[in-house]
Formats: sequence, C-alpha cells, structure tokens
Amino acid sequence: MQFLLDGQPFGGVVSNAPYTLNWNTTGSPNGTHWFAAQYTDGTGRIGTSPVVTLTVANSGTSVPVVTVTDPVAGSTVSAVVSLAANVASANKVSSVQFYVDGVALGSPVMSPPYSTFWNTETYSPGTHTITVIATDSFGGIGNSPPASVTVDNPHPPNVLGIDQ
Repeated sequence: MQFLLDGQPFGGVVSNAPYTLNWNTTGSPNGTHWFAAQYTDGTGRIGTSPVVTLTVANSGTSVPVVTVTDPVAGSTVSAVVSLAANVASANKVSSVQFYVDGVALGSPVMSPPYSTFWNTETYSPGTHTITVIATDSFGGIGNSPPASVTVDNPHPPNVLGIDQ
C-alpha cells in the first residue's frame, strides 16, 4: 500500500495490514490537501482509493519577533530612504509588511532581506510612525514596536524677485 498526498507518494510502502501511516502535519503547509491510498496486487495491477480532502490547520507555538532596524527610531529622514526589519522566527516567515502611520507601504516582502523603500517626499513634514508585521507559515503574526521618525525634506528655494 502506498499512500498519496496531493497526488504524490507519501511515506514508505506499507506491506502488511493494518495499512496505517503516521502523518506529522507540521511538515505540510496549512490548507486543503488530497489524500488517497494506492494498492499494487501480485500481478502488478494498481488500484487507487477515492480521494479524501483533508484540511491542515496547524498553529505554531510562537510568533515572529520583529524589530525595525532602519531608520533608527528618533532619527530625521528625507527623500527616499530604506526601511529594514529584523525578523526572528521558529517557523518559516511567509511575508513581512511595512507600514507608515498604519498604512501598508508597498507589497509584502516574501524573503530576506526584509527591506523596502519609502519616498518621504509624499508625506507631510513631522513625526511619522513605522511598524512592521511578519507572518509565519503557521499564520503566527508578530508586530514590531513602533519606531517614530521625523520627516524633514528640503524646502524648495525661495524665488528671488525685484519689486519695481
């Protein structure tokens, strides 16, 4: 007996009844999976059981730990700056999203290094808050502490004129 997970052989061949197989679902991504058993008789004929749909919904025991590493909290920024975060997780990190003032900045970053760019010229001068949210493969969510920075872009030069 060969068990199939999502159409692929899963585990070793089980030669004797009862035909059982232990499955540690933490090695499979959360979501819907197809499971079946395939039997080969002594003449080489193959039969496959009906497919059963199973849902894996594991949850990790820990969540990612996230910190904003660039820019440093309390700094003054201008023009286009790099935002970077450090993510530590016991599980695979599936996405990292950067936020400025609670609004997502660009698309999630799917792999390290966890960084993106921020055009500060599209924001008002003053204090803004950067946060980062990391999601792991088990759906665990880690939030960074907020890092406040001051946006201070150069002002356009004053136009000189002569009053006549």
